Amino acid sequence: MIESLQLKFSQPRLFFVDNLRVLLIGLVFLVHMAITYGSPVGSWYYQEGVLNMPTAVIYVTFLGLVQAFFMGLLFLISGYFTPSSYDRKGSRKFVKDRLIRLGLPMVIFVGLLEPIVDYIVAITNGSFQGSFLSYYGTYIIFGYGIMWFVLALLFFAFAYAGWRHIQPKPTKAREFPKNAGIVGFALLLGAASFAVRLIFPIGYLSIV
Repeated sequence: MIESLQLKFSQPRLFFVDNLRVLLIGLVFLVHMAITYGSPVGSWYYQEGVLNMPTAVIYVTFLGLVQAFFMGLLFLISGYFTPSSYDRKGSRKFVKDRLIRLGLPMVIFVGLLEPIVDYIVAITNGSFQGSFLSYYGTYIIFGYGIMWFVLALLFFAFAYAGWRHIQPKPTKAREFPKNAGIVGFALLLGAASFAVRLIFPIGYLSIV
């Protein structure tokens, strides 16, 4: 058993990636704490309300800076290691692994945990009176809530598996883009994000 564990963890860890992930996950906590305790933008299960204007400006500035990169960087890290995971496991095991690690927690959350939390919120704010079973019976459209990114990861994983099924061999590595290309892509991405936020501002889709 010890030998099997040693074999399982024989590959060296990329500690800089682990540290980066810890930092980003910490920012996730801070973002939701900012929404909870004073930000006038964003949606969450519980909000204290805006304390005062200087505090609100600090919270909004922090959210604007952090939300500009932290979730995208998490998706980038996940995508970077996806090809090696697919090559190591194969198509069937790769999809099965993603269904267990991502799909199962999402189903449990969407089908049980999210309705429980929403019911507690509804009872607390007085928008619903009655038992949980009566509330659950009216809870036809389940919200993904905080698991939206898991659904996105599943979609990307299945899309990649489908692409590799059509093209078994991954494309060859290309030359790293020049500075002009990076700047151009950043400007294009920023403009696209700005245009999307004009239509769908932060907090447009309420969690509850």
